[in-house]
Amino acid sequence: MNGLIDSMVAKGAEKQYLRAKAFGGANVLNSGAKRVNVLNVGEDNSQFMKRYLALAGIPLVASSIGGDFGRVIHFFSSDFSVYMKRLSSMEPTL
Repeated sequence: MNGLIDSMVAKGAEKQYLRAKAFGGANVLNSGAKRVNVLNVGEDNSQFMKRYLALAGIPLVASSIGGDFGRVIHFFSSDFSVYMKRLSSMEPTL
């Protein structure tokens, strides 16, 4: 994460203007099952991301994280818009 931010700053971004959008972190392998002392990588990654952004002072302006469904994301760098399609637990991602 530090390397990504450093690279952006090196290319001219100003850290004070950075904003984040985050998507994913779903528990798609155990879709529909209750979590009982099971490692949940998506949830752990989502919590790390939120803590990191807070410590770095980067606002999270949009997100769809967690749950038990996949997502297809389309990001447009021209205007920073993100379009997300939520997938049912049985729908293929491609």
